[in-house]
Amino acid sequence: MIENVAIIIPSFNEKDNIAILIRKLIKILPRAFIFVVDDNSPDKTGEIVQEFARTNRRIKLLKRNGKGGRGGAVLAGFKEAFKNSEIQSFIEMDADLSHSPEEIKSLTKSIKENTIIIGSRYIKGSKVLNWPLYRRVLSKFANFYIKLILGIKVNDFTNGFRCYPRASIRVLTKTNLSNKGFIALSEMAYILHLKGFKFLEVPITFKDRESGKSNATVTEVLKSLIAVIKIRERHANT
Repeated sequence: MIENVAIIIPSFNEKDNIAILIRKLIKILPRAFIFVVDDNSPDKTGEIVQEFARTNRRIKLLKRNGKGGRGGAVLAGFKEAFKNSEIQSFIEMDADLSHSPEEIKSLTKSIKENTIIIGSRYIKGSKVLNWPLYRRVLSKFANFYIKLILGIKVNDFTNGFRCYPRASIRVLTKTNLSNKGFIALSEMAYILHLKGFKFLEVPITFKDRESGKSNATVTEVLKSLIAVIKIRERHANT
């Protein structure tokens, strides 16, 4: 049984998915600590999480005042979970059921003190289901571009299904991210890369959301490509 693991879930308007996800996590990983960071969802996602938290001390709702971006939400969850010295592995995953709780074990089994495990859509053995062609093309282009700019041997920077060792979280909690949206995934990776951490990708099955609306727009993706250059400039000499 997996123990000493925290699962960080950023959420915004995920009322149709969050209860399903939490029930699956409780069933598969009953000893895990679950931190849902909700950006004051108008659809009352936070209230659903709070109901679970009332009867399970391992579930905690972190409610923020407004929509502050996925990266900022994940970092807030890391900081809260890091306060618990029992926790040695930190998982981040999406609330929309695109990441399978059953695959968390494949992330945690390869964890080392200096290695971040990435659930990757773009290595042998991975599958991407129900994504339209334009999303696949845009995603692959973005990841190729980020890899080229940051110089890290990673194929999937933009999928937020990762397992971090405690030592890497110690570094991130002391860092002020310049990006709060999903491009923060790349910024976190670059910061840890510069600190000497390694990355290992494992295959996953990624499934597009069935309910709700994606919070990552094409405009955000394009703006983020410009942000990658700034990430390199900001951190390369620190």
